[in-house]
Amino acid sequence: AVKFVSALDPSTTSFVTRLLQMFGVGELESMSWILATHSVHILEQLHKKRFLPRSDLNRLLQTDPRNGNNSLQLVATENAKFQLWQDGYAIGEVKAETIDIVLGVWRELQSEHLGDDEGPVEGLLPWSSEDAVSALRRVPIDAVTIREEGGFFAWPDTVIERACLGEKDGQVARQLFLHALADVWESIWHKYERKIMAQAKVTFGGPGENAPNSLDVSSAEVEATHVHTLLEHDQGTMFCSWLKDVFEALPAKGSQRATSLRALERLLQDRDTHRLQKFSQKLGVDSRLPVARLQAELSQKLASVAANLAEDPSGLVDFVTQSKHPLLGCLGGADLKP
Repeated sequence: AVKFVSALDPSTTSFVTRLLQMFGVGELESMSWILATHSVHILEQLHKKRFLPRSDLNRLLQTDPRNGNNSLQLVATENAKFQLWQDGYAIGEVKAETIDIVLGVWRELQSEHLGDDEGPVEGLLPWSSEDAVSALRRVPIDAVTIREEGGFFAWPDTVIERACLGEKDGQVARQLFLHALADVWESIWHKYERKIMAQAKVTFGGPGENAPNSLDVSSAEVEATHVHTLLEHDQGTMFCSWLKDVFEALPAKGSQRATSLRALERLLQDRDTHRLQKFSQKLGVDSRLPVARLQAELSQKLASVAANLAEDPSGLVDFVTQSKHPLLGCLGGADLKP
């Protein structure tokens, strides 16, 4: 995010940019408008233009790096060139900035995969111990340092070799590296749809098989925390397959898709099951909205309400506050949304 914002409006080197700023149509002004209107379409255009690491990888990779069994590596050659390699062959040159951004994400994923806070990355084996991450961090990996050393260097293979990781930890490190590449490669559309999917898992995931472990969404702050956690630690539900069908039926990427995604996000946040069903039917998705796990969660919370409301009249208020009404989509006592 810092790299992207710092690349907006390079007014010190462009006279045209200075003129655009004077007329209020520069990139910084556009970014302010994007934040106010949640225009994913405009943000995607700006991000693709100004975020150099993404442009580098999009130029060389046509599909998600996590898909398939291709061996992708970032390489510093003996003549000090940075390249992206696939299956042992160079497919193009990349900038040092691209390598540093990917490696920064890679190191963040290494720590997250330990599972202390947000849990291991879904679908990957856990580390054998924290020593594996410590060994990786002791190896200098930034592009400038490697270029000064000279010689051939490949991320992640050379790093794994110098860290003396075992076969299992080495495989985990390689998979996390592909996840880092994908994080930099993917578009704003991918990121926004992943956020909506995570929101759906929180609001419609329900208590699952282990009711005591159900998600507490008694406040917007707690719910936002769960959404962030699920973005990093994927947990599939039946509802998600229905939501994927809705994504596929949305208009092509553009302003219409951005408007539809924003409307879908609001419906998910409000748990408006009636309008969600109508929304999907207008798109041609006729399958029934899966609400079994939502009903299970509501039933679980309803069971905690005192049987005699005459003796405990606040019990029903507490229930609504904790569970959110599926149609009102707001906490107990809050004003209805227009």
